[in-house]
Amino acid sequence: MILGRGELHWRYAKAGVTRMATVAAAVAKTALTPPAPPPSLSSVPKMMMVPTPLFTRVQTGLGHLVAQASKDTSKITRLVNVSHQAPFRWIPLRSSAAAKAGAAVVYGSNYGGGLLPGDSYETTIHVKPHARLGLLTQGSNRVYKQMRRTDYNYDSVTSSSPDRPSCITANYTVDADGLLVVAPDPMTPFGDSALKQKQSITLHPDGNLCFIDWVAAGRLAQAERWQQKSLSSRTEFKFTDQEQPILIDAIQLRDHQSTGMNWSNTQFNAYATLVLHGERLEQVKENCLALQTILASQFTSTRSMLDKDTHTLSADLDEIPSRMAGPVVMGVTPDAGREGTMVVRLAATANEDLYRVFHTCLAPLTGVFGHQFYHERIRAVHSAAVPFATVKASEGENNIEKPSVSPDCAPMRTTTSPTAHWLAHVLTDSSLPTGGFAHSAGLEAAAQLKIVQNVDDIEAYVHATVQSTLQLVTPTLASVHEAVKCNQLDVRWKDIHEELQAMLVANGPACRASLDQGTSLLRLARQWPDISLDRSIFATTPQAHYAPVFGVVTATSGLSLDETRHLLAYTTARDVVSTAVRLNLLGPLASVPLLARAHNAILHNDTTSASSCAPVLEALHPLHDVLAVRLFRT
Repeated sequence: MILGRGELHWRYAKAGVTRMATVAAAVAKTALTPPAPPPSLSSVPKMMMVPTPLFTRVQTGLGHLVAQASKDTSKITRLVNVSHQAPFRWIPLRSSAAAKAGAAVVYGSNYGGGLLPGDSYETTIHVKPHARLGLLTQGSNRVYKQMRRTDYNYDSVTSSSPDRPSCITANYTVDADGLLVVAPDPMTPFGDSALKQKQSITLHPDGNLCFIDWVAAGRLAQAERWQQKSLSSRTEFKFTDQEQPILIDAIQLRDHQSTGMNWSNTQFNAYATLVLHGERLEQVKENCLALQTILASQFTSTRSMLDKDTHTLSADLDEIPSRMAGPVVMGVTPDAGREGTMVVRLAATANEDLYRVFHTCLAPLTGVFGHQFYHERIRAVHSAAVPFATVKASEGENNIEKPSVSPDCAPMRTTTSPTAHWLAHVLTDSSLPTGGFAHSAGLEAAAQLKIVQNVDDIEAYVHATVQSTLQLVTPTLASVHEAVKCNQLDVRWKDIHEELQAMLVANGPACRASLDQGTSLLRLARQWPDISLDRSIFATTPQAHYAPVFGVVTATSGLSLDETRHLLAYTTARDVVSTAVRLNLLGPLASVPLLARAHNAILHNDTTSASSCAPVLEALHPLHDVLAVRLFRT
């Protein structure tokens, strides 16, 4: 859960980072107890006696919340367990409208309105059967910058470094017929900040969930856009009748990556994910499907994805585009991993635009909770314009990463046989019948929506696609290579494949493309004379994703993991560039140097955490399904 602005003062002081006196008093009263004195102070030399500080900053905030419905027919929701430890706190909403609706609405807050380096918040929320709980925040949650720039490993939270990241851990449980709405304000990482967030949702198949996760670009007034040192967020959605998560939403942004946030005509300053499940959210789902078509129809011909009549839609859906500060990309994937589960991904120019979208889409829940979600955040009829900011210097022109060293300074190490090298040439052959030519990686939708308009935009798109693809599937490739090396592929294959499926399922077209190409490659590999595959391994997955099959083929043929990543990066870039040529966005001659420069996208991609790093592309790709005229399958 993303936390909100507190009621008290700022925690930053000119002399350094410190808590305010009010915080100290609150923490000292509720959380701290002074240590017991030693048995005998007289035996301690006077020169060694060090005075105990009056206040030690508490860095771990805790929150526990349980919502339970009454046993009578009214099913009024009551908060039976509300506990917190500073600097985190719960603030139940005292509203006659919410009380009349029989629901509970609670604000998550903190002392100071943000997270300092090393701060950690841990919250647990349980919605029992028939209960209705809405979780809000009091404002955007700021993530303050690190005190010094170091080479700290942000993938670890056990370091004793003062520059360790701020951490948020949240666990949600929703029982049968329970309804949980998590509607926070955006998280705002400041320049040079670091945040690691992990959220887990356990949902009964008959439960209901509306979950929003949202991040903003930073302090735009100070020309600060996506300048965080590290931002990592992973949210797992699991049903009680399944052992593994059916949906994993993971993103990791570093300050050296091409995130796809900057284009020649648009800069995106906010990115959000909305996950919906349950019968009580059907009208919200219909609003999302309708609004996706309305927003896209401003730029191209579209087809509706609604199967039902539109008489239940919110009345002001059609007015939203005229009130926006800039373009809003809204991609919807119905039945993401499970029937009735919908994933909506959005990218917007201004936070206020997303406030409008969420307020309108969640309008059917007003009567259920007696509260209009995000209504107080909309300050005018039209969103205020956001200035077109200068691109961060380290990103370079058009948000394309520039290598810190020459590619020749870091050659790929190879110890493979001539046979394996020959296989590498075959795998990169564009005529290999795996069906890659039928998929556009979202470029067709980006072109029709006028986001990609020139050669520089195409190059930025290629770089962002390659980086995000490698960051997402490199852990999968590594797991497959390790399993082949240890002769454990038959044991580990199912788990490796299911985890990647959970990562891809939120992007419907990308998931279908991966399954199509992977199944085709698997069919070819079974006929390959130099590749020996145990067919029983793949019996449980008649349709296999491309990356793990690609990893099996290269590993069993003697290619290294480094070579496998390079081959996969090349084929990914080649397919996107080929798409641009066939869409007449790029000439055949101009495509050659562009494809050659795409090698820069893999120089710093060394993450071991499976996640996306191109949020705009994740929102764009699902829009392929609403295009009225399209050349590619996905």
